[in-house]
Amino acid sequence: MILTRHLYNKEDVLKVLFQSIIKKNKQRAMFWAFELYYSGFGEEVFQYLLQIYEKYFEENNPKFRIFFESIYEKWKSKKEYMTLIEKDRLLSVILLNIIRRNRNGSEKIRETYVRILISSHRIYYHMSSSSLGKKSYEILQERCLYSINDMNWLNEHNSQFDCQAEDLTEYKNKLFYHWEYYAYLSPIWKERIQKYKGYPNHSTKKIEFLNDMYEEEFYEKYMYEPDENKFVQNQIIRK
Repeated sequence: MILTRHLYNKEDVLKVLFQSIIKKNKQRAMFWAFELYYSGFGEEVFQYLLQIYEKYFEENNPKFRIFFESIYEKWKSKKEYMTLIEKDRLLSVILLNIIRRNRNGSEKIRETYVRILISSHRIYYHMSSSSLGKKSYEILQERCLYSINDMNWLNEHNSQFDCQAEDLTEYKNKLFYHWEYYAYLSPIWKERIQKYKGYPNHSTKKIEFLNDMYEEEFYEKYMYEPDENKFVQNQIIRK
């Protein structure tokens, strides 16, 4: 199990992102894509979108590959004049254009593309907003805007692809008592934990810190406590 920046299960997020795209739900697709992106899986998100395009859209939209690859190459380039926000918006461009594609061959194929990068206020909830003035345990309640169980898409995906969900009791045990260990597998959490001199203990499935001072500083900022908030549990735990 790998937990994202807001403690969703990464595999669950991939599944509901897929369903959001197929069902053309733009808002949810944007949320789930950026949940992965800001967890440090930028490259993987682009590759995942490419796979979805190739399997479900390319047959009726063959020319879109050129557009996709041009945006992707632009994102991968490290040009000094491009800010991080501008690079992030390139993901929005790709995502919005995939959602606009037709899958049904009997429909008219759109060959026009959204090229204008959407303004920052349109994707504000996908970005890591400031936690100034908020207690650490309130962060998830504010930022987990969508439930992993919304629209029952997770179960629908499992049925379509014959995916076997992890035992719920075991999953809750990992999330409630070892979330830091599984979050460490996301680049964003690895960076956060290492900043406070933390490292994983693979025997205990816990994060240990160099000393008590670093541990206290870490939890002062990231005491997310997913076991204490029922709303958060409903948002991030599959049913």
